[in-house]
Amino acid sequence: MDEQLDDVIVQAIVEVALEGPGELRMRDVARMQGRVVDVHTWHGLLHLDHQLHGAVRLFARRKTHECVLISGQLLEDFFQIRHAPYCMMPERMSAFPEHIRVKLSSEAAGAISLSPVVVRDIPAHEFIECILPQSGKRIDRIQEILLRGSMVSGASRFRWAGWQASQSDIAGLLAQFPDPEPWRPFDQKLCVHAALCGPTARIELPREAASRKGFLRRTSFWDTLMRVAAAASPAYQEYSYKDRGDVYRAALSIEAASTLRREASRLTFSTLTRQIQSAALNAMELHLPR
Repeated sequence: MDEQLDDVIVQAIVEVALEGPGELRMRDVARMQGRVVDVHTWHGLLHLDHQLHGAVRLFARRKTHECVLISGQLLEDFFQIRHAPYCMMPERMSAFPEHIRVKLSSEAAGAISLSPVVVRDIPAHEFIECILPQSGKRIDRIQEILLRGSMVSGASRFRWAGWQASQSDIAGLLAQFPDPEPWRPFDQKLCVHAALCGPTARIELPREAASRKGFLRRTSFWDTLMRVAAAASPAYQEYSYKDRGDVYRAALSIEAASTLRREASRLTFSTLTRQIQSAALNAMELHLPR
């Protein structure tokens, strides 16, 4: 009888140690590579199994589902890898492809209207030329756009599989494009486009449109415009990758602006005539292709 009672008591003590670590003021410590993993029973979930063991306890048995708390260093490493900013991630460069597959769609499509998507394989040189009006020759800006995989140019949206391009690859492509040359003098014979500017106006004037002569007229509005431009001594501004040419700018005096408004009647397009005559003009931009 005593032996049977001893077996029951010993078995119960073993069960308690296994099912509820810590109840007998014991703690299990598992070690692996010097890292401690603590088992805390107060984070467990208790369920009653309705099996009464009256010889030892007067209460229902209690099953404990143990939880393992991972060391704080491991959590810190996890979040550094999982949620680190891009600048902290390893840099993975890819070679610049000879052709980039681009999906083109209209940016004018509304929330309801559908816009067709055209897929094109664009040569690398042409692709960079589409980016240059937004980025200039800033390599860091070009890298950002290439990695983003999306860009709006004019009325079109470009989408592609973004990648991290190396600075050397981008620099090699940029070497094929012109740089600004502030020492270049303005030559009115080479001018192909002008824009009359004001506080609230910008009137575009292609040479082809502004150089047309009306009936029985010997000179055109373009002739007057170039004469005023030469007198204003235009200053070099920049190289426009969008227009593929050098841009010059000149301020317009009150007298020069009055001359342009008066001579606007020489234009064969009545809409341009009304715009120039009603605008407050104070400057002009002149574009020379290169």
